[in-house]
Amino acid sequence: MEKNEMPIVGASAAAPVQAPVAASNVAAGASAAAPVQAPVAASNVAAGASAAAPVQAPVAASNVAAGASAAAPVQAPVHWDPYEPVQYDAPKNPYDTTIVDYESEVESSDVDSDDESFHTKTRHVLRRLQAGQYGRPFAQGIYKCPFCNRRLFDTNFNTLLNHAESIGRHGARVGSTVNVHAYMAKHKALGIHLRNLQASHTRHLEALNVPTALSMEHYAQTESYELGNGGSLVFERDLYLVSEKLERPPPQFHGVRIHNTPEGEQQWMITADLKGSPEPPISERILFSFKACNWVDGLAHALQEGLARVCGQNIAALQGTRFAHFARHDTMGEPMALSSHPVLKHHVEHLDFMLHETRKDLELTRVHAHRAQMALAHHADAIRLLAKDRRSLRLQRAKKDATIARLREKIRTLEVTVRTQQDQIQEMEEDGEDIQGGEDFLSHDNDFEEDEFTEEEDYEFLEAAEDGIIPIDVDEDDEE
Repeated sequence: MEKNEMPIVGASAAAPVQAPVAASNVAAGASAAAPVQAPVAASNVAAGASAAAPVQAPVAASNVAAGASAAAPVQAPVHWDPYEPVQYDAPKNPYDTTIVDYESEVESSDVDSDDESFHTKTRHVLRRLQAGQYGRPFAQGIYKCPFCNRRLFDTNFNTLLNHAESIGRHGARVGSTVNVHAYMAKHKALGIHLRNLQASHTRHLEALNVPTALSMEHYAQTESYELGNGGSLVFERDLYLVSEKLERPPPQFHGVRIHNTPEGEQQWMITADLKGSPEPPISERILFSFKACNWVDGLAHALQEGLARVCGQNIAALQGTRFAHFARHDTMGEPMALSSHPVLKHHVEHLDFMLHETRKDLELTRVHAHRAQMALAHHADAIRLLAKDRRSLRLQRAKKDATIARLREKIRTLEVTVRTQQDQIQEMEEDGEDIQGGEDFLSHDNDFEEDEFTEEEDYEFLEAAEDGIIPIDVDEDDEE
C-alpha cells in the first residue's frame, strides 16, 4: 500500500482499489459500479459505505457520508492484529470461600436443609472447615471424618481424602433421615479442604527444596534453625566460624515431621541449606536432606555433615587454619582423605570413616525396622480381621443357639397342648351319649329296608275288614 493510501474503515468492495482517489466527496448512500481508476487522495471514508462492484470512477472526496449500505464484509480496523490473543476470563470458582452470600451467611445458613444449592452448601461447609468449627485438627496428624460414623479413626491422610472425594462425587447409601445432598456437600467440602492442605504443604516443601518424593508424605509439624543466634549446639560454633571466614551466609536447617509408618510413629525429614556466596570469594550452595528419628538428633547430624561438606568444598581456602584438619566430605557425603595432623596424625580421618559407616548401618537398621513394622502391621491387620470374623461367627452361633432353644421350647409347649387336647377329647367321648343308638330312628325299624323299595300303594298294607272293605281315615281339615 502506498504512503498516501489510507485503509477504508467500515467500507468494503468486491474488488481492490486500483488507483488513488482524487475526488473530494462521495454522496451518502452512493455506490460505484466499476473499480476505482483515479488516484485516491481522500483521508477518510465514512463507516457503512460499500460498493456492489469495484469503483471505476475517480474518487477525489475526502469523506464518504455515513449511511451507505454494504454488500460485502467489513474490513478490519486500523492496527488490528488477527493473531493477537484474546483475553480469557476464567469462570468463577463456585467453591471460592471469599464469595459473600448476602442471602444466607455461614452463621445463619442451614446446610442440612433443601433451601440452598449444592455449591452453596459445599462453600459454607468449606468455610466452616477452614475456620475449624468442626473441631477436627487435620493439621496435627489426626485424620478423622467429622460427618459420618465410618471407622476412619487413626487412619492416614490418603484414606480420608479418598473417602471424602468418593462420597462427594458419587454419594453413599445413607438412612432415610439423612439429607443426601447435604451429606455429599459436606464430604465434597472436606475433600477440597484436604486438597488445599496438601497443596500448601507441597508448596512449603518446594520452598525448602525438599525432594519431590517427600511431597507425597503428609506432615503435621515443621521446625527451623538458623546459625548466628547465640546457640550452643554441637558443631554449631565451628560451622558458624568457618562460614563467617568464607563469607558465606549463616546456614539454615529445616525439619519436617512426617507420617510414614503404619503405627503412626513420627519421623523427621531434615534439610540443610548452606547458601553460597555470589561475590568473591565465590562458593557454591550446599543442599542435602536425610531422615532422622527426632528433630534434635537430626539437627546435630546436619550440623556435623554441613561442617564436613564446607571443609571438603573449600580445601584451598582453609589451608593454614585449624579447619584444614577437620573431617571432609564430598558433594555426595562420602569421607575424603585428610592431610596428616602433626599430633593426631590420621586419627580424625579414621574416626570420621567409622562414623560414616556407623550411620550407614543405622540407616539400614532403620529401613529394616520400618519393613518389619510394615510386616507386623500387615499381620496385625490380618489378626484383627480374623478376630473380627471370629466374634461375628460367635455372635451368629449364639443367635442360632438361641433360636434353636426357642424353637425347641415352642415344640415342647405345642406337644403339651396336643396331649392336653387329646385327653379332653377322650374325656368328652366317655361322658357323652350315643345319639345314633335306641329305637327312635328309622334306620333301626325292622321293616324299613323291606318297605323302602315297594311299588304298591300305602293303603294296600292295611288290613281289610270282615266285609272286605278297607277303611281309610280322612282328616276333615284336609277335606275342607
